[in-house]
Order: sequence, then structure tokens, then C-alpha cells
Amino acid sequence: MKKYLLILLSAMVLLSFSCSEKDEDLSRSRTPVEDSPTLRTEVSAVPAKPPQGEILFSSERGGDRDLYIVNADGTDLRVILDLPSIEGHGDWAPDGDRIVFFSDRDGNRELYSISYADPEKTLRRLTDSKGNDHLPAWSPDGQKIAFVSERDGNPEIYIMNSDGTDQKRLTDDPGKDMAPTWSPDGRTLYYSTAGDNGTWQLRSLDPSQPGSEPEIISEENIGYADVSPDGSRLAWHSNRSGSFAMYISGTDGSDIEAVEGAPGQTGWIPVWSADGRYLAFDGERGYSTGEIYVRDLEEGSLYRVTNHRSSDWGPDWRPVPPSKIIYDSNSGGDREIYIIDEKGRNRVQLTDNDWEDGLPGFSPDGRRIVFFSDRDGDDEIFIMNGDGTDPIQLTSNESMDRAASWSPSGERIAFISDRDGNQEVYIMDPDGSNQIRLTENGARDFWPSWSPDGKTLAFTRYSTTQETWFIDFSEKGDPGLPYLFLEDCSRCEFSPDGSEVAFSSHRDGNWEIYTMNRDGTGLRRITRSGNADWVPTWSRDGRRLVFSSERNYSAKIIIFDRDKEEFTTVTPGRFQDWRPIFVPEMLFN
Repeated sequence: MKKYLLILLSAMVLLSFSCSEKDEDLSRSRTPVEDSPTLRTEVSAVPAKPPQGEILFSSERGGDRDLYIVNADGTDLRVILDLPSIEGHGDWAPDGDRIVFFSDRDGNRELYSISYADPEKTLRRLTDSKGNDHLPAWSPDGQKIAFVSERDGNPEIYIMNSDGTDQKRLTDDPGKDMAPTWSPDGRTLYYSTAGDNGTWQLRSLDPSQPGSEPEIISEENIGYADVSPDGSRLAWHSNRSGSFAMYISGTDGSDIEAVEGAPGQTGWIPVWSADGRYLAFDGERGYSTGEIYVRDLEEGSLYRVTNHRSSDWGPDWRPVPPSKIIYDSNSGGDREIYIIDEKGRNRVQLTDNDWEDGLPGFSPDGRRIVFFSDRDGDDEIFIMNGDGTDPIQLTSNESMDRAASWSPSGERIAFISDRDGNQEVYIMDPDGSNQIRLTENGARDFWPSWSPDGKTLAFTRYSTTQETWFIDFSEKGDPGLPYLFLEDCSRCEFSPDGSEVAFSSHRDGNWEIYTMNRDGTGLRRITRSGNADWVPTWSRDGRRLVFSSERNYSAKIIIFDRDKEEFTTVTPGRFQDWRPIFVPEMLFN
């Protein structure tokens, strides 16, 4: 993620901008821009994969230098902060909401932060020094900010907490130390410094050890570096060939490859997209004009993102926030509902009482959660807001009602109940009315789950084995008779496009996760852990599965990436962490 243009002049002097004190007017923050640019493809007329995401940058198109954001395909340009002062060097926090940047609104350059969701109300000053503070870089965990400060008379690297507290100096060099950038694991800071011979070196240090001796990575006159998302490569610019150009190398400075910029322009400050496929960069003719471009490293395509007679600088891709997962756990003693991100961090407890709350599921719009609770003496179905507030009871009887699943249309909720003496599948309206029984047999039915089109309801039937049965609904919404879909199959879950199912099965002697095409072909075993792997659910894009892996009455949450064939443990398995589901993105956007 980064930063601002570090311009390397032959005399190695940074460009500076005039500073003057300005007023506090924020009334023009985050307004749309009428002359929104359009995507221009320089190499490929029909791009195989147009760049996605959003790019933060600074521009003088409004008269002075302000912060803007634009889609990576060049559409939907808007201003974030339009103040009567100079703002720049914007850097996204990993949450994709907070932005740190410099402003001279109080005289010299100081660092500020805002929330993109509400920049007017969240503007916060982080530094207050006698020298310029700029080029901030947020740490991967969002807890720290590295930056450059001239408060001690020379540009040096500093670090502070993200709220501005505990500011510490990391470097003490006679030359200029500039442009800090973090490794993805947060253990290394890379930065550029003017070496003894007048060229710029790429160095690294341990940010947890202020005053530690930095390591010289390269003396290739590297003026800016950005670390790839997987931590294996660096993108940078240099005049190593006599004129400035962009390059990619290993993190040790080896295996250097040139990256083509825009025709007839100088390429500056390349920054990686979240998937590592694209580089955004500045393309400049001289020092008076500049545009933001994106280079596709796989296809070679070049995209012009901005198109204005003023200068646009310092692109920074908006991070994709970690996916969130909702689940229930007995980690607090009784069973409660939690949300946690896919990295196993930022856990939020949604229910907190003396009863059992569990098996959460979301409404299609992501605004409400359906779950069961025994808070009235037996298990009943409730709904609540996505933040855990305003619980409403939907069922009320002296029996067990559990395992609720919202239909894709939002018009029905399927659940199981033993109110008639046996565990059967029911449906009802979201307000609890029109409760209708769908199954009637001597076995126990459980785990209802809808197909994406809402025309089929899957459920698990417990008899001598566990089987998946389907109920199809007519165009009018009337249910048909249940029919067997697959034997030795529990907790069947449709993929987002409806073409596949994921489920648990004991067919190979242990409960493992499998996937299969809906037509019964393409059976694939996913897990071989030796644990009991249960209750798989899909990510919204169908690329990942999340499930519980149980051993000795404790269960951990695991994500399986189908593209990378990788497993990631989210929770450690000290408790019973159960029924994980990816949280809809709209709930947090």
C-alpha cells in the first residue's frame, strides 16, 4: 500500500510545496467530480480482465492539492477531502476505511487520519512537530504507522501507534531516509536513503527495534519500493539505466525485471494491487502533469485511469478488508454468537447472556441474523439486527426449534422442530407467521439449506445413516414431496451459483468435507485431517469453504481456498467453535 511520489532529481532534492495556515472548513468533503475520466486501454483493445478495486491519489484538479478516489477502471471519480490547504501522501489502513495523509492546514506538514465512511466527522490530527511529517505507511495489522519526519533537522523514519501516540525515531542517518513500506507480515520496514556516494540505497530494518542497525538491500539507486502482497517481490523506480523507469525484483534486490510504463512518460512509484496482478503508477511528462495508470503484469495491458490537465500523484490501492465469519462458540462458558475476521482477529461478541445462542444465519440483505436461543426455557427461533441488537422471538412452543435458514428471496425461513413429536422441517414467514410443516417421517430431519434460486430446499435426514434429501418448490412457491439426493451426506450446502454442493460424509471412514456437482458428478474429497470436519459453507464468490474441524469435543474454524489448495486456521480449537458462515459484505459496507 503506498504512498506518495518520491522524486529523485539528479541533485537528489525532494520537491516541496508552499505551506500556509488554512481554516477548518470541511463542508466540501467527498463530493462527486463531474469530469470523471474513462478507462483507456493503451495495449489491449479488449482487456482480458479489466482492473478492479479503487485507487486513492492526490490531485490539483480542484485548484489546490486534495485527496481523490477513483475506480481502477477509471470510472466514478470523487473527491474525499477538498480543503483550502494542501493534502497528499494518502495511505489506506488495512480495513479499507481509514486513511492517513499529510496536510499543511495548520502550517507545516502534519499527519492526519480520517474514516472514508465519514471524513468530515473523523478528521484527526496525529502529529504536531516543528518539522514536516509526511509519507505515512500503515502497518499490515493496522496498529502502527511508519512515516518520515524532519523534526530533528533531517528526514528520518519514525513509527507511532495509529492514534498518534508513542512516536519513536527508528533511523539516524546523515542522509535522507524516505518512503517507508512494510512487509506483509509487519516484521520488516523497507525504505530508501541517500548513500555516501550520493545515490539512493534500499534498506530494511526491524520496526520493533528502534535504533537497530539497518540492512542495505540494494544500491541500485532505488527511490521507492512497494512490497508485493505475498511478500516475495518489490516494485520500485530507479534511474539505474540513465533515465527513470520502473522495475520488479526479489526482496533481496535480485532478479531485476523492467516494467514498461506509459509511452513517452516517466513511470514513478509503482504500487501493487491486492492480488499482485496489477501495478498502479504515476506517468509524468516533466513535473507539471501526471496521470494514474495501471499495468496488467499478466496480460501486458496498460490502462489510463485518470485524464486531466492537472497533475495526479501517489496512487494507493484500497485494500480488500479481511472477510468476516459469524459462528457460535462456548468460549465464554455458555454458547454465544461471535463475528471474527478470517485472520482470527477482531472478534466481536454479538450475544451475551446466560442462555444458549447458536447456529446463526443471515438474511439475504445481510441486515438481520436468524438464530436459535433457549432464553425462554427451550430452543426457539429468533432474529436480530446484524450488530446483535433488537432480538425478536419468532417461534414459541414447548419444543425444540433450531437450524434456521433464510430463503434467497427473504420471504421464508426454513427451520427444524420436534413440536409434533419428531424432528421435522418447517417453513415460516420472516415475522414468524404461517408456520408450515414440510416433512413427516419416523427419522430425524435437520440442517435445512436453500438453493440460490430458492426453488430447492435441502435437508439432512438421520436414520441408520445420514442422507441429503431435497424438496422442490413450484413457481407459485408450493412445496413438493421430499426425495433422496445423496446417501452418506450431511449438511449439504449449495454453491453460490447452484452448480455444486459441499457436504460432510463418513463414506471413507471419517467425517470429511466433500464437494460434488449438483448432477452427481465430480465428487471430490477436500479434507483428510483425521478430525471430524463438519458444516461447510461457501464464500460469496464460491472460491472458499469455511467449516468446523472437531476433535475431543473442541472445534476450530478452518478456511479452504479452492484455487490455492490451502487451508487456513481461523480459531485455535480450544473451544467448540461451530457453524461458521461468511458474513455478507454489505453488512459492513
